[in-house]
Amino acid sequence: MATSQGASRLARAATLWPLFVGLLVIFLWPRERDDAPDEDTLPTPDAEAPRPAAARGSLPRTPGTLEARDVLLSLPAAEVLATDCNLAQPPWILPGYTASRVEELLTAARVPPRVRGLLQAGQRCDARRCVLTPTTAALRELTAESRAVLYPALGEFADNPLYMYPFERRAEVEPWTAAATLPPAGRALLARYSYRHGPFVAFADRPLLCDAIPRDDERQAVLRVLRARESVELTLRVRPGEDLAPIARYWASGSSERAVRIRLERAVAEGRPIPLRELLPSASASRLGTYAPPGGRAYDCFWTALHFYGGDDPMNGVAGFAETLRTRYTRVTAAEATFGDLVVLFGPDGLPAHAANFLTERYAYTKNGASHLRPWGILRIDDLRAEYPMAPELQYWRRRPTADVP
Repeated sequence: MATSQGASRLARAATLWPLFVGLLVIFLWPRERDDAPDEDTLPTPDAEAPRPAAARGSLPRTPGTLEARDVLLSLPAAEVLATDCNLAQPPWILPGYTASRVEELLTAARVPPRVRGLLQAGQRCDARRCVLTPTTAALRELTAESRAVLYPALGEFADNPLYMYPFERRAEVEPWTAAATLPPAGRALLARYSYRHGPFVAFADRPLLCDAIPRDDERQAVLRVLRARESVELTLRVRPGEDLAPIARYWASGSSERAVRIRLERAVAEGRPIPLRELLPSASASRLGTYAPPGGRAYDCFWTALHFYGGDDPMNGVAGFAETLRTRYTRVTAAEATFGDLVVLFGPDGLPAHAANFLTERYAYTKNGASHLRPWGILRIDDLRAEYPMAPELQYWRRRPTADVP
């Protein structure tokens, strides 16, 4: 009887064994890539709090291969008003200059004698400064070479805001005159009155321009072209066979490394680059390439740098930013800087003059100035430094782990 029962158990085991093996294979077999979550179910860049680089381990990190394209961010048409041309030609104010020093400046600028006479006709000098009242006729006859010497000299002084803050565009970027929306008269005037200012092409003769174009709509079209701001459009190119782990680790500063890895794998499979916007924290990605709405807060570089990962604290200006650096951040070297760190330019007085967020050793996320006329964008760090020549010291800062914040 026992022998019969044992045989029966063995028979049943033999019958169930294939079913058991089948279930084991189903549960343990590696999942296919098609079982990966869809893009819209991946963790968002805000799914995890930003982690200091030191907390991400010492494994290698690399941003991968980035491709750059210069783009222009046009100001919304409603932001360019006809009244922007209600500006009279201001005098040239030269603090600390004497009459002889004015002569030296005009000589260095190679201003012809007749034009020099027009410029100096109403010149007044006292113990504090010299003041010139340039006529329209004199300004029209200045060459680009003369403007390239005179206007930066005027721009050294806050008394001359038109020349301290001219419209500027890097010489390598599409010139203003190439804009399809320019009226013919505007194109000719921009070509005639632009000048070189270091790596930039500059334009400072807004009163002259507005005086020469009678129609409001044409004036607005020219000013909108002048006010377009530069940015860089970055894409990440990943190639078949490339090690994706260090790239995912680099861009996962404030997000799930697994989510970034899946995006990279899909990009490889589809043979397409990844717009860098997709790897930014959602708060910064949503602002990239836009202007702050008129009528509300304009925001500044310091607020932008501190809110790379989100939040909406009030702006505290230079003093508040400096205090935040002191209490919540640690300075790092250029070699240690990584995605999301702060890039800070300091003036001779030791105060921060500008701040941005580190993307790579060449690029930063930034908003240059607390104005609705300045967009959020990506710029080359070298170009940032050229825009702030009065702030020569460049430093990198990293947010401390929460436990280390006093």
